[in-house]
Amino acid sequence: MSQAETTNSPITVDVWSDVMCPFCWMGDKHLELALGDFAHRDDVEITYHSYQLMPDYPEGQPLPSAEAVAKQKGIPVEQFEQMNAGVAARGAEVGLDYNFDTALTVNSRRAHRLSHFAEKNGVQHEVIQN
Repeated sequence: MSQAETTNSPITVDVWSDVMCPFCWMGDKHLELALGDFAHRDDVEITYHSYQLMPDYPEGQPLPSAEAVAKQKGIPVEQFEQMNAGVAARGAEVGLDYNFDTALTVNSRRAHRLSHFAEKNGVQHEVIQN
């Protein structure tokens, strides 16, 4: 079979992330931007896999993220806020609007279940993006 006769096999990109992770959201945005410049974008299939950053976080007990993460990591809330100012600035460079001052930390198990339901219905990427 000549090269002209071969069919393009899809390129599979597997992404393990937590839907509440600001670094994961930024990484996904960078992947989207990179694929925008990729000549074979239509041959790329992205599959998301669940990775819970805080699987033992209790369901139904949202806390302001600064408080929850500072408590989990054993750092002062002010340090968490300073760290996230840099993350927010980097996110803004690629069009992401982080709202750490109002963000809540929750158990993300149900969001991951929604992601897998969306995958079965062919809309996982859209659900993750929104």
